[in-house]
Amino acid sequence: MRDLPTLDYRENYLSMVHKVCQSIEYFLQDDMGLLGALSVTSAIDLVIDAVKNWPDDQLERQWLQSALVLVQRKGVRVLGYIV
Repeated sequence: MRDLPTLDYRENYLSMVHKVCQSIEYFLQDDMGLLGALSVTSAIDLVIDAVKNWPDDQLERQWLQSALVLVQRKGVRVLGYIV
């Protein structure tokens, strides 16, 4: 088996989570409408799944849950069954 390369900058996953959350925030602007909400559904699901078992990431989970509620209000209620 080959040696796997080090993760380097990717070890700080929380930085990546914050960048994804910034993108989610951008796409949830009112002028993006339903299209913006639809485009972030998989990102929200993915990031919630990534941080759900990390006890120090409670603020990020709360923010993501709030984003999920906003997406559902914009009409993407199917997310309630996915996450």
